[in-house]
Amino acid sequence: KPEGTSLVNSWKVNTEAVLAMTCLQKAIFDSIHF
Repeated sequence: KPEGTSLVNSWKVNTEAVLAMTCLQKAIFDSIHF
């Protein structure tokens, strides 16, 4: 189903975006509290 594939793709993109933001925030946090 195209809808399912689209949903999975958007979920993957959202997950990667959240992971990227988490890593970025951790890097900033570590640099601030170094």
